[in-house]
Amino acid sequence: MAQKPAFVDTQNFGLDDLFFADELTMTRPFPLHRHSFVEIHYIRGGKGNEVINGIAYPLSKGSMSLKMPWHIHEIIPDPKEPLAIAKCSFRMCVLDDNGLMQSVSSVLAQSYNYCPVAQIPAEEQEAMETVFKRIMGEQKRYHAMREEAIAALMTQIVICFLRYAKEEDEANAHTGYDLLRLINLRYREPDLTCQKVAEMVHYSESQVARILEAQFGLTFLELLREIRIRNACGLLETTDYPVESIGLWTGYHSRDGFYNAFLEERGITPAEYRTKYRTRGMGENVKALSNTQLYSRMIYELHQNYAEDITLAEMAGRFKYSESYLKKVLKEQGTSFPRLLEEIRIYHAKKELLQESQTMEAVSKAAGFASQETFYRTFKKHTDLTPTEYRRQMQVDAGISDK
Repeated sequence: MAQKPAFVDTQNFGLDDLFFADELTMTRPFPLHRHSFVEIHYIRGGKGNEVINGIAYPLSKGSMSLKMPWHIHEIIPDPKEPLAIAKCSFRMCVLDDNGLMQSVSSVLAQSYNYCPVAQIPAEEQEAMETVFKRIMGEQKRYHAMREEAIAALMTQIVICFLRYAKEEDEANAHTGYDLLRLINLRYREPDLTCQKVAEMVHYSESQVARILEAQFGLTFLELLREIRIRNACGLLETTDYPVESIGLWTGYHSRDGFYNAFLEERGITPAEYRTKYRTRGMGENVKALSNTQLYSRMIYELHQNYAEDITLAEMAGRFKYSESYLKKVLKEQGTSFPRLLEEIRIYHAKKELLQESQTMEAVSKAAGFASQETFYRTFKKHTDLTPTEYRRQMQVDAGISDK
């Protein structure tokens, strides 16, 4: 029997995130695995190989790989030249008909027999790295249309990949991986059986069963259930659809059949899963947020309320966390509540100072400072300029000084 690939379900996604991006240096091989999501690697430097569906692809600066849930892969860096990787991932639900990346859905999932590794030309590599950095920057902030902005950037990456990806050599086709791809695409059909899949690929049912068992260590029903439940989890986390509708949408004939399969696969019911992992705004489930998400939400909240006499205790009450926990999160980000609040108030004070008609007293009050003296002292600490000096400098830069 072939080595059974590990199944990676959530990776580093926040519990309510559709996207994830990161940078890493890989010095040791990453073993055989597959995902429930789409993963893109861009090689910023170093050398190595990525084995995808049994085929080894060389990696070097500018290489980009795109793996769907039916791609089984392992990464082997060169011991002398470790791989510097920019990576991004997104959940499959963003490729749905109403998803944020539906524009590239049919190309990725159905109609394009692309090679999973492409080489980006040297003249476009700097631009590609910039897009990855922009995604990571968006990921760290919480503001309006954040997910839409990330989706647009990731779509740009996918389009670039597809432009340079070559068609897969038919001689390199591997039936086991083709079967995995087919089941991923047809899982919603309630009458999907091993026999029907066998007919689609002109194999016998027993041949299909043997291939799946040998290549993935799973029976047809085990693999189908895993794929259906993984997609059901995405809908439970990101939509308000009724649980029964999600069961029907993912291929189950009945409510009981869906509940029993979900319980066997995840150990809890669909309703319990939604309660545990779904976040809804700033409500009771906010504790499901990752620390990075919580930090982003705190920044957003402070930008909305910087002019008020807001305290850490009040912020903790809004988020239903203890003050000590919020202090820990802020410390992880290299800051503290007083410093973060000061930085946000100074940011808004700078905008007020650009309006020449505003008096210093009015600017101080609008930015939330208790007194003009505190405003002057804090502004000087963060900018090395007094508010008056800052205003004068901005006027000179804008060419509106009297001098």
